[in-house]
Amino acid sequence: MLSGVCFKNFAVTAELSSYANVCLARVMDLAPDGAAVSAVIEQSGDRYFGKFEVYSARDHFYVTASGADARLGLDRMMEKMQDRLEKWHSRRFYARTGEAPLLTQ
Repeated sequence: MLSGVCFKNFAVTAELSSYANVCLARVMDLAPDGAAVSAVIEQSGDRYFGKFEVYSARDHFYVTASGADARLGLDRMMEKMQDRLEKWHSRRFYARTGEAPLLTQ
């Protein structure tokens, strides 16, 4: 299970690097067993663009986001990836049994 964060086109502070690694660890906790997780955060002009990717033997999850600062972009990516992985978790058991999940709010 390989994982890492790649920063492009800007100087990374220790605080941002630490925060990005915490975000990546949270994604790893939700990812399928044995999955590889990567993150790329790139500055282009005055905006930051990023993507999280989770690769596993069965599934590939991919999200992108942008923000006025790198941390905001990370927060948006985290929200999207958590949502996607939580949906996957809620459906994977039912996909094996042929039953539909109960959706509650």
